[in-house]
Amino acid sequence: MGTRTIRTDDINGTESTDANPVTPVQFSCSLFEGKTFEIDLTVDNQGKLEKVLTPYVVKARQVGRMRAASFANSNLNAQMREWGKEQKDEAGNAKYEIAERGRLPRELIEDYANAHGTNGDSNPDEK
Repeated sequence: MGTRTIRTDDINGTESTDANPVTPVQFSCSLFEGKTFEIDLTVDNQGKLEKVLTPYVVKARQVGRMRAASFANSNLNAQMREWGKEQKDEAGNAKYEIAERGRLPRELIEDYANAHGTNGDSNPDEK
């Protein structure tokens, strides 16, 4: 008989389902001895983590790649990339020039942060 593993959210204990998957999120921080951390989160809790970290990420300089996919390099960048592709100028033309891979334009990152309730200077929940 096989073993079935059920991933649970490390914050609230929610079990992973097809409708509400729990996935691992990795991040690294020099404030914590430069260690890399992994936490299992639902989509809702990933959004909460992103909302807290976005003001810092948009003001930060990227200094290298982590060995594993990270919050900043995968999930948030993918969301910003898709959001940027949807944005049009007054004439209906694409507002940003976005490559499928690589660095996102600084203007897109700042506009995304502003559109999602953060300005990079304060906690978004303080508004």
